Amino acid sequence: MKIRHLTFFFTLLACAFTHAWAEDIIQMLPLRTTPGIATADNRSVDFVLNSTAADNVWGYQLDIVLPEGMQFDDSQGSPFTLKAERHPASPAPHHIDYAHLVTGVWRIIVTPDDGTRINGKEGLILQARYTTANNLKEGLYPIQVKRSVIATDGAHGTEPVLSTSYFVVGDSIKSTMKHVDFNEAKGLLPTFVVDSLNKELSANQAITWLDIRQVDQLGKTLNALQNANALIIAKAGTPHATRENTLAWAQNATPVCTELYLDEASGSFEMPFDFHATHMEMARTLYKTMWNTLCLPFPMTTEQIHNLLGQGTQIGVYQDFRNDTLLFLRQDSTTQTLLANRPYLIKAGKLVNSIEFSDFDLIKPNTLEQNINNFVFLGTYEGKKAIPSGCYFVSDNQFWKTEGASFQRPFRAYFRDDRGGAGVKELSFAFWEPDDFDEDDDFKEDENLKEEDEEDLKPDEEDDTTVINGIPVRISNKPIYTLQGQRVVRPKRGIYICDGRKIFIK
Repeated sequence: MKIRHLTFFFTLLACAFTHAWAEDIIQMLPLRTTPGIATADNRSVDFVLNSTAADNVWGYQLDIVLPEGMQFDDSQGSPFTLKAERHPASPAPHHIDYAHLVTGVWRIIVTPDDGTRINGKEGLILQARYTTANNLKEGLYPIQVKRSVIATDGAHGTEPVLSTSYFVVGDSIKSTMKHVDFNEAKGLLPTFVVDSLNKELSANQAITWLDIRQVDQLGKTLNALQNANALIIAKAGTPHATRENTLAWAQNATPVCTELYLDEASGSFEMPFDFHATHMEMARTLYKTMWNTLCLPFPMTTEQIHNLLGQGTQIGVYQDFRNDTLLFLRQDSTTQTLLANRPYLIKAGKLVNSIEFSDFDLIKPNTLEQNINNFVFLGTYEGKKAIPSGCYFVSDNQFWKTEGASFQRPFRAYFRDDRGGAGVKELSFAFWEPDDFDEDDDFKEDENLKEEDEEDLKPDEEDDTTVINGIPVRISNKPIYTLQGQRVVRPKRGIYICDGRKIFIK
């Protein structure tokens, strides 16, 4: 404990407090630092004081809470230095008293011996020398100021709210950091902290969510994140946090997003937990004349499918894989549904550029994969997903096998061959459909199940997937026959003929 002027300490505590404005603040400026800062490095950080009082500031006190791995360096005397331009040097200079209360918690008191006040009402006031631990990891670390007092004389002052600043270790926010967990930030994020955070976040397109759920108020609005599919988790009712893709979080309640916007042309989408959306618009193109893959983080009912994707939409549910043939169950048009986080093969009933509806739940996935006989159909929410070599995806009404680097947009799906070996040279798929029949009836041929017309195989627009060294295998809607040559649409367990080859269906 290194407090010398205890009289001033108790004087500040006895001040008649008034309600502080949001930007009445004493706080450390955000900074970027590195592990292993030692005394010899003589690294320092600045504090800022802003006051909206009618009179200039006479003295101030703050308790500052540093995160683990950072300390003020008092190994060579006081780590604190007053900014000369703010503190008159004569006739009665201000002086600093400080105490290292416990690990990471420091109390700082600045007062004059008489009525001399600090020059100006805002700006830098104090500098502090600091050190960092050698094992400090990359990330965002909160710095809290609490129990602070801004006094205009020995008897009157304001008590600013708890506020949070931060320091960054490494280039984590500027490069590949996907989750910015600022959940330990509390109280107010002052304007200059939000400005700095906006600058940090603007350089990273990889962020999928930012968590500020303990923050009570922002000095200004957070800018839109570079990834249009990113989410911000904020406390319900937080002022200036009502932008698109903000999840209003409350204890023991499902988070609610008032306006959700998702874009297939942007970055990755990732959910930290389930949430409810009041309204959503998703930019996702589905072609009427082309087979598409689709994987969504929310379910769709029959009515929604018909209204949004069009009457006549065809949906294939992955059922089996035999003899290089993907077998899909074609959903009955009157009972079509899409489950959340499940990949589908789909041909829309009309050209779709966006999906928009209201009041629905988004469900965090446990898995996006369907593994059948070690041939996996897996959805992806990643932006510009790099599809590994040897996998297969649908594009331009063809299967493509990647041999180099191929990239796919989010809310789609692709196939991965986990069987080992050389893979598939000619990949095809076949459908069967639910049909009304008595158990004693034989299978009925579906006259509407026909080969795709050549005209329908032409793309409407430029392909969505970048292909490098892809091997195309033409998509075909292969009919299934019994060994006796009778066409079936709902085969039971047994051996059948598809595309001139025998297949076994469980």
